[in-house]
Amino acid sequence: MTVLETLKKWVDVELSFTKRDIVLLNDNYKNIILYYFFGSCDLCAQAMDLDDNNFKSLYTDVITYIGISNSDINNVFEVWMLDKFSDKELFIIKHGARCFREFEKNPDGVGGLRVCFSKFSKNKK
Repeated sequence: MTVLETLKKWVDVELSFTKRDIVLLNDNYKNIILYYFFGSCDLCAQAMDLDDNNFKSLYTDVITYIGISNSDINNVFEVWMLDKFSDKELFIIKHGARCFREFEKNPDGVGGLRVCFSKFSKNKK
């Protein structure tokens, strides 16, 4: 299985704990998704020693697979390039990376995305 296939499987498993169609319509949830899977992709990119352009390509492939627009992806890239992640965003990124590490041992998912939804669902952007 390729890295992209593994990440897509990870996405499917983590989103299976949610009501996918509903969460993609909610901007707060969509932002959580963007940063949660940023952490997963970043972990893979570091392990593979990818440069920024290859990381961006991998992340874009994963996020568009979910059904999130390029403009939302570009907003994340702007925050990343300016190194302006909020504490909330950093928590979500780190949690996504930690949970992805557990995916090999827990291929049915760990529910980390749902934890982030629960923790930050009442917070506005």
